[in-house]
Amino acid sequence: HAACCGCLAACSHRLCLLTAGVGIQFGGMSSLGGRVVEAPMAESPAEAAGIGKGDRLLEIDDIPCESLTLDETTTLLRGPSGSSVSLLVAPAGPTQRPPRRFDLERRPLPQPAVKDAQLHLPDGRVVQYARVHYFSHETTVALAGLVAEAEAEGQAVAGYVLDLRNDPGGVFEEAVAIASLFEEPTRAVAETVRSGSSMVDVVWRPSILPTSSWPDVMAGPLTSKPLVLLVNGNTASASEVLAGALHDYGRAVLVGERTFGKGVVQYYFPMGDGSGLKLTVAKYLTPHYYDITRSGGLTPDIPCKDFPHGVLTHGTADRCVTSALSYIMTAPSPNPLSYSPLYASTDSDKL
Repeated sequence: HAACCGCLAACSHRLCLLTAGVGIQFGGMSSLGGRVVEAPMAESPAEAAGIGKGDRLLEIDDIPCESLTLDETTTLLRGPSGSSVSLLVAPAGPTQRPPRRFDLERRPLPQPAVKDAQLHLPDGRVVQYARVHYFSHETTVALAGLVAEAEAEGQAVAGYVLDLRNDPGGVFEEAVAIASLFEEPTRAVAETVRSGSSMVDVVWRPSILPTSSWPDVMAGPLTSKPLVLLVNGNTASASEVLAGALHDYGRAVLVGERTFGKGVVQYYFPMGDGSGLKLTVAKYLTPHYYDITRSGGLTPDIPCKDFPHGVLTHGTADRCVTSALSYIMTAPSPNPLSYSPLYASTDSDKL
């Protein structure tokens, strides 16, 4: 248990580090030229500008990326907070659209676990929106408090939108715990199956989590109101496991794009020369035995392509958020008795 807690603390610390830059995660070099963008960081200047997965970075301050190593690329993107950097970016896919130039301001990139807002419907009710940046204990605590407070408002809150776009995952056990906010804690969230066989190692349920770390996990779901999960090609790992479970049970509707397709258990072994070996030992299956990795991700119920904007950052309306609100506005209301707050307390230190 002590080792587990130490790992959780170290992971949360690593995820919350501040970086002065523009917030781009990179892959390898493209045969078409430039370095491939894997994903923009949540709430970053790159995401706000609309730079997305599959785009190709061609130049940084007029320096061709073809002549730069990955370390040199990331070094050039970093700099004093408030300074600017000029990027030439080619759009993803075989397109005839010309490259675009972006002048972005470098800034610290704090990554809080959750950012939230209440979005108004035409009928006077509100929808509770939460942007989930990664999964940590902070995420579980924040979402539990947020949902409990929203449920205290009764019928005024029509439903919930969890924005998992560009969420790479995080601590798997926290995704399991979060499922209990919306579904019965005794129901399976995922099964771990050994690599190369059909042998089940663990059936993951919120009810098997140690109460020393998650004391309220057995309190039952907080709400049965309509739930929408926003997903895209950068929704991965623990995010996909949570989305797959809630979708299998018919508890959530998926809006957006097909997810990344990574539902595996991996161990990392550092090597003496500074490199490392990543070994896949098992994979996760959803409650209905859907293989996220082999199937190439989760398919949305309502297709929509847009990047997160217009809710927590200034800009035009986010089409996927708009689709989510339209769904919730027309979804049938649950029995009033079924969504009264079940947690005895919303005090974060008790979760």
